[in-house]
Amino acid sequence: MPKKDKDSHAHCVKCGIALHSRDIEKHMDFAHKLVTCECGLEMEIQLLETHKAETCVFRIVSCKYCDAKMPLSLLADHESLCGGKTVVCSRCSFLLTCFV
Repeated sequence: MPKKDKDSHAHCVKCGIALHSRDIEKHMDFAHKLVTCECGLEMEIQLLETHKAETCVFRIVSCKYCDAKMPLSLLADHESLCGGKTVVCSRCSFLLTCFV
């Protein structure tokens, strides 16, 4: 922040970042506005992208047996069935799996 603006700055009450006082409302909407993910969890908007990529039960993941893509919420049931269909080839020891 420029020295000339030192008397017109303010700090965000949520994260402490220093901003021009006229930008606090914009910052609150951009960084701290509450949104609800499709999974039902409510969080600050700045956390939504990371949540969807790393922890959301609706994020798309791959089966460890057949690489089928599905929401995380369906993975356990799929892998229990798919893993039960996985066998080792007696000739080459290659892992053979279902392809759903």
